[in-house]
This record gives sequence, structure tokens and C-alpha cells, in this order.
Amino acid sequence: MKTNFYLKRSLFSTLVLTALFFGCKKDNTDPVIDPPVVVADIKVEAGGGHSYLLKPDGTLCGVGWNDFGQLGSGNTTNVNNWVKITDNVKDVSAGYQYSLILKKDNTVWATGINSDGQLGDGTKVNQPKLIQVASG
Repeated sequence: MKTNFYLKRSLFSTLVLTALFFGCKKDNTDPVIDPPVVVADIKVEAGGGHSYLLKPDGTLCGVGWNDFGQLGSGNTTNVNNWVKITDNVKDVSAGYQYSLILKKDNTVWATGINSDGQLGDGTKVNQPKLIQVASG
């Protein structure tokens, strides 16, 4: 008998909650907000612990882990402030502890860990500074 009481009470509570949930309608008087205006065409790229910011003028800045030289700054010092890496950059791709950079002259540069030949320079030697690996 007690079980029947709890079952009815549970069923009643479920019905009330369902009616409240589905019976409420959203007020469509929310103001429409325009998207923010984009002032500059800035690209942000994130890899395995390091990030790049590519400015519209082709300046590339980097921040983060640099233990294998993946920032391309010429050393393996981690940085927590944006540092300038290079100029004349068209695009950048940040991988896990390595990076590839496409310059405006259509040359490809690589930096960072190279244990599996991911830099494409024909070696398995880590590169803490940008090296050219392709052109054209």
C-alpha cells in the first residue's frame, strides 16, 4: 500500500514538472545584438602548447612552450609574452611542438621537433630556428 502511494506521488510530480517544462515558452522580445565589427584581419593559430598571432602586415608573433624551438625564435626558451618571430608571412600552421610558415614569396619554413621528419627537411634533427624547406 505504501509503495502505491509513493508511485502515485512520483507520477504526479513527473507530470507537474513536465507540464511546467514544456508549457513555458521563451519570450521573443530579446533584443537583437549585431555581431562585433572586425577591425583587422588577424589570424590566431594554436599548436601543442604554443600559439601564433599573424598580423595583416605579415608580422608573425609567438608565445608559449618553446622546448624544441617550435616558435622559431632561434632558442628553446619558453615565453609568456608575445615575441616577434619574423616578417613577410602569408600563413602559419602550428603542430604539436613544430610549426610551418608560408612566407609571402611562397617559400615554406619549418621549426621545432623533427623526430619523425615532420619538418620536411630530409633529417630528423630538431630545429630551434626557422629553416627553409620548400619554395615555389
